[in-house]
Amino acid sequence: MKKSGYFGNGIFLAALPLAGPVLAAECTDEAFAALNSASTRITAETVTEGAVVARVRGQEIAAPSDFCRVIGNINGNINFEVWLPSEESWNGKLNVHGNGGLAGSIGHGNLAGALELNFATASTDTGHTNASGPTWPVVDGEISADLLTDWAHRAHYLTTLAAREVIAVYYGSDPQYSYFTGCSGAGAHGLHMAQKYPDLFDGIEVGAPANFQTGLWPGELYPSLVTHRDAGPEGQCMPTACESGADAVMCADALEPQGAACPSMIPPVKLTAFREAAIEACDALDGLEDGLIEDPRMCAFDPRSMVCPAGMDSASCLTPGQAESVARIYEGLRDPATGEQIWPGYEPGSEDGWGGHIGEPFFISRFYFEVLVFEDPEWDWREFINNDAFVEVIREGHKKFSPIIAAIDPDLSAFKASGGKMVFWHGWDDQNIAPRNSINYYEDVMATMGGKDETDDFLRLFMVPGMKHCNNGAGFHDFDAFGALQVWVEEGEAPESIEAYSPQKQIARPLCSYPEVPRLREPGLDPSRSENFVCSTPEE
Repeated sequence: MKKSGYFGNGIFLAALPLAGPVLAAECTDEAFAALNSASTRITAETVTEGAVVARVRGQEIAAPSDFCRVIGNINGNINFEVWLPSEESWNGKLNVHGNGGLAGSIGHGNLAGALELNFATASTDTGHTNASGPTWPVVDGEISADLLTDWAHRAHYLTTLAAREVIAVYYGSDPQYSYFTGCSGAGAHGLHMAQKYPDLFDGIEVGAPANFQTGLWPGELYPSLVTHRDAGPEGQCMPTACESGADAVMCADALEPQGAACPSMIPPVKLTAFREAAIEACDALDGLEDGLIEDPRMCAFDPRSMVCPAGMDSASCLTPGQAESVARIYEGLRDPATGEQIWPGYEPGSEDGWGGHIGEPFFISRFYFEVLVFEDPEWDWREFINNDAFVEVIREGHKKFSPIIAAIDPDLSAFKASGGKMVFWHGWDDQNIAPRNSINYYEDVMATMGGKDETDDFLRLFMVPGMKHCNNGAGFHDFDAFGALQVWVEEGEAPESIEAYSPQKQIARPLCSYPEVPRLREPGLDPSRSENFVCSTPEE
């Protein structure tokens, strides 16, 4: 159990002494009035099962059961909610979930999911709302380090402290265990919790974290620069069949991109074809032909082998310019002068998910450069096509913003000393955040913490074949990392492997603690059944 008590940064909640068992408080404003202060406002209401609590992307979020909904605000900008199941239903645990992307809204879907499992659960908008638009970090014409800090980690810290005080009022006791969960931007929030607030959570689940934003966001821009490197005067390459207002990178089967000359653009219709070619080349490297690449780092697929015969073009082959684009995207962003890797590339097997990165740049990359780096909404990303100055801009951005927003500190000794545990995972087919970023961070942690054994005492990494960003894909994306984390925290049983299932292929397999991989116990066993595999080092 992690401690609770007060808010940092001058924000205090009432200390509530507890004397023996206390019945659950009423779910009213008055019941939580003692938690209000000059900087904190809290209200409460009872929500009945089936009531619509929110609408997310047009989908209604309904209450899975009766609960007490606590709505709060800290410092005027950090909005949060705490959902409390009935005293009889509560499992005695707290689950706080992080936010993906640039956040800006409370994760009502995550709250509903945790409530269904009988957790007391909390979420925050991280200090800004989507209604404020992409310029949310700008105040009076200046970048606000405070708003960036709230978004990066402080809002979750303060929300967690508030949630614990709310729980103490409502149930008359602290949570027995506190957990943080999240993928992508939410995964970065989880790493921030371990690095900056090491005694806040008993267990943290981190998936595909966007923790090195000052490398990631330029890295997500890089494929657009690659595919536009030979663009014509318009500097724009999109499929010709795309109509105005359509999703320009996914809408057409056109082979010919628009623009005066776009020989380096990869038409979306070809993405699936060269993914299939990569899988055909590397599928059997693990001894099984299951349509998945177990470890793409072992795959030596050369996209130049798919170059069309002279004078021909089709959906099943690449022009020389397109093949070079694929090779550069695999390679990732490097300093052209030194060869230093700035951001890893995407992996063989992930190609069918590249559509959002090879046309117009990903919106978060544009946010980073337009709003933070250049502070110019009119900045044109095309100025960095074939421009080595891009690397220096990246380095300056890293110096300025990484200390505020990045979660890359490999020293997790305080988290380990507090008894914290972390289950960390990443899909090999991730089309947004390069999987090797997670391996790089894990290896940095190992080097800092004294080796694999010392790291495995509190942190395990699991790489997932065939999994896209946070979910989906052809591979083993159906697994319960959170359940494994709870067993580790509460029963002391570290996860050597996690049972996983591929809904698309209808096969099961263990996810092994990195760097181990699954191997059949003996030849001839059914490879669709997880129990027929054992985790072993890749050399075995």
